[in-house]
Amino acid sequence: MAKGLDNKFLHYGIRKEDMSLIEALCEKHELDFNWVSEEILRNFLTKF
Repeated sequence: MAKGLDNKFLHYGIRKEDMSLIEALCEKHELDFNWVSEEILRNFLTKF
């Protein structure tokens, strides 16, 4: 796979660096990153 492309990018179009930011925000606000990435991002991004 090319640098910076991972499964989240391929599924959601979100770069690895941006997913790191989302993960850090989840930790800061005590949210489950897996839940946010699978439920929130998937539902949000599939509508557009």
